[in-house]
Amino acid sequence: MESLKVIKLFVRNYLGIKAVEITPDSDVIRIEGKNGSGKSSAVGSIWTGIGGKKALPVHALRNGTKDGEISLDLDALKVEVKFTPKGSYLEVRGKDGAKVSSPQSLLDTFYTETSFDPQAFIDMKSSDRCELLLKLTGKREQITALDREYKAVYDERTAVNRSIRDVEGKLTGAPADEQIPEIEDKEKSVSELTARLRAAETEDDKCNSLINRLAEIELYQQAQEKRVIEIDDTIRSLQKEREQCVEGIAGAITERAYVQDKIKAFPESTSGAIQAEIDSADEYNADIRKRKAEREKRIMEIQLANRLRNEKAMLTSDSENMTRRLSRITDEKAEILSSAQLGVPGLTIDAGEILINGVPFDDLSTKERIVASMHIGISQNPKLRVLRIENGRELDSDSMAEVEKFAAENDCQIWIEQVADSASGNGIFIEDGEVKE
Repeated sequence: MESLKVIKLFVRNYLGIKAVEITPDSDVIRIEGKNGSGKSSAVGSIWTGIGGKKALPVHALRNGTKDGEISLDLDALKVEVKFTPKGSYLEVRGKDGAKVSSPQSLLDTFYTETSFDPQAFIDMKSSDRCELLLKLTGKREQITALDREYKAVYDERTAVNRSIRDVEGKLTGAPADEQIPEIEDKEKSVSELTARLRAAETEDDKCNSLINRLAEIELYQQAQEKRVIEIDDTIRSLQKEREQCVEGIAGAITERAYVQDKIKAFPESTSGAIQAEIDSADEYNADIRKRKAEREKRIMEIQLANRLRNEKAMLTSDSENMTRRLSRITDEKAEILSSAQLGVPGLTIDAGEILINGVPFDDLSTKERIVASMHIGISQNPKLRVLRIENGRELDSDSMAEVEKFAAENDCQIWIEQVADSASGNGIFIEDGEVKE
């Protein structure tokens, strides 16, 4: 079926309308009037007529009247809804005048429950816009699931990135990975040194004993020599004693030489050096223990730094994988919105906000928001090329120019309600439920 526009609208005794007949002469139809004049009822009757009996309000009949009707000439179709307090009647005829056997079923093929108001869409809260778009795509559950997945991945990535920052903070001033040389010096054993000292002292005692013996021999020799002198004075009487003394001297000389040779054979004493080592052993060993402790600490620091670097690398890899998952979810949502044919290239929903080419909807210019909203609206009824702007007073001259341009370029009809105290000359003025000429 070809696209439908309103060729003629006739409404009688519907809500605030007494009787209104409108034959549009352009693609943008302004319905003007004071609040409560019936202008909203006149425009709303278009969607009530298209919706058929199921779209009829419970109390559709104007107060004090017995019957009413909505008649729509859509060129290819003529729709008539008649209603009384007891019930309603729907009739749809084709262009040739023939009745349609299942009128409600036919109307349901191009009716989307409610009309889409571009200005109302602009005035919505961001969350309400998203909710409406999700409903329009018909894939709300799928997109909601993607949003939940996106949030879960985003929160997980946030935690991972926080961990990365924590690891980086711990790595500040951490040592580089390096080889720590082994400490080859060994601690000295005081007990071993003491044993060595005892052995050296024993040897020293032996040597000292021989030295004392040598002194004794020397004294003995001197005494004997003195005695020789005395014996010489009394040589005759003491010849025998002299001979014994001479023999004693000879023996002493021999023994003296022997003892001297033994003394010379002893090594130089090391007792003093060993005692010095013992005296400095505690300080020496403390230095070695300190160097070992510093080495162990350095090794632990390097091992910790390496573990932190590995942890950072793994966390960074996780974060990058999550970023790719977020991108995939965003692309999938974009594909869903694109396939939903909402009429706006680059339209996505992210974190409860509508974006167009990455720009939040509320940050777009007035012109861009109006055009995008009208594209979304007209995409919902590809057969019925009719849009409604209920709060037309929000449109300035530039916005109105965009509406008119859009209607012309997209072959659609836009009905605009505007509050006015008197006719402006640019629209249809309704007063007390009737068109005022």
